[in-house]
Amino acid sequence: TPIVNSGGTIQIHAATGEVFDSVTSRLQDDLYFSDRVPRSSGGQTFNSDVLDVVFNTVVFHPRGRLSFGQTYYITVDAGMITDSLGTPFSVAQSDNWTFTVRQQPPASSDTYLLAADGSGDFCSLEGVLEALPDGSPTTRVVDVGPGVYPGIVRMRESNVRFQGAGIDQSVFAPKNSTLMNGSREGIVLTGSDVTFENLTIFNTYLKDSNGQQAEALAVSPGSERVFLDKVHLRSHQDTLRVDGPSVYMSGGKISGSTDPLWGTGAFYCDGCELSSRTSGHAFVVARSTRGF
Repeated sequence: TPIVNSGGTIQIHAATGEVFDSVTSRLQDDLYFSDRVPRSSGGQTFNSDVLDVVFNTVVFHPRGRLSFGQTYYITVDAGMITDSLGTPFSVAQSDNWTFTVRQQPPASSDTYLLAADGSGDFCSLEGVLEALPDGSPTTRVVDVGPGVYPGIVRMRESNVRFQGAGIDQSVFAPKNSTLMNGSREGIVLTGSDVTFENLTIFNTYLKDSNGQQAEALAVSPGSERVFLDKVHLRSHQDTLRVDGPSVYMSGGKISGSTDPLWGTGAFYCDGCELSSRTSGHAFVVARSTRGF
């Protein structure tokens, strides 16, 4: 697992050398890796941590939109990122970490490839959702390649199926809590007929002494027929909130510390693992007035 140290900077430069975007690591209260910035999804705006560590990946989520057809290069200050032994990692201009944005947006389609390595139609979940109309009479399919996809998401779309490369390989990694924003959910579904399969939804908010709620996934009351197939839902508290009338989970895992499964809706799981992430903490499923 990489370690981020305070004071270093990651920068995205235009090919001409101007800085397009940058983030300076500023560890705060063992909860945040950088200063928060506003970011929007589904018509709502949230405080967002631009820098994060997800499993073995350091994530810099740019604040601005990259320009079509433009080439950029990356620099990383020495010592900002180390391994557990303190070995520094850095990237200089001479290392030639470059990438070029596609020439134009992908054509409208019922199938998209979401790929963190740039080989697909989009690199971010929010980008896919902006391209998809909210509703469709047929199911749209989004193939999700290996990698980490950060960002708080408010998903109004219906008839969508997200097919990942495997649990903990394709990772939706929103970071949110009651301390960061008035709403604390990572991903909220308000549409119906939504499937997630072979992937992880991980609210990466770090545990704090106040026990901040931080759902990975919340299913709204009007969101029907949600299917979780071999999915890992992970956070420190209130991992999955089910308020919708029909959520079904097959295989996979729900891991958290306090009330990792709760809500007022109807939830059925078959062959799932429920796991406590905190040693010595009783694993609790909060009661539902309708039934789990």
